[in-house]
Amino acid sequence: MADLPKETKQGLLEIMRRFRKGAYIPFLTPEGLTFSESRIVVGIYTARLEGERTIQPRFLAERMHMTPSALSQTLKLLEEKGYVERHRVSDDFRAVSLELTERGAEIAKEADAMRERHLSEMVEYVGVEDIDHMVATLHKILDFHEKQAEEGKIERVDHHCPRTKQ
Repeated sequence: MADLPKETKQGLLEIMRRFRKGAYIPFLTPEGLTFSESRIVVGIYTARLEGERTIQPRFLAERMHMTPSALSQTLKLLEEKGYVERHRVSDDFRAVSLELTERGAEIAKEADAMRERHLSEMVEYVGVEDIDHMVATLHKILDFHEKQAEEGKIERVDHHCPRTKQ
């Protein structure tokens, strides 16, 4: 393979620094919720729409890429605010299913609509072809890194997004 042109290398490193340095969070949090709370409410809502019958905290933590402890703290706040309820699913006192209250479902729909508007505006600005190309390219980059990690050439580092600590 030919040497990477200096401009290409500099551009790639700069965009990687920008992605690492800061994340842009669209205002997708309905009034009264933190970013983390909004993510969890929408996560429960989306799982229900996808046909999940029982949404246990462990399932949601994995899906949301959160630690069980962080999820538990946020669920407690959502229960106190009246957005989420926990229901027992068996005789095991530890087994619970998460349910949105009527108020929680309303706020989830609002947050979901906000996210859809944001995505639509972004796609309109960037263009469908460019978005599709970017997604395909990012999949290739992730596949490359996963292969490199499997071969022991690089290390995979899990880091939790600081935004989820709200």
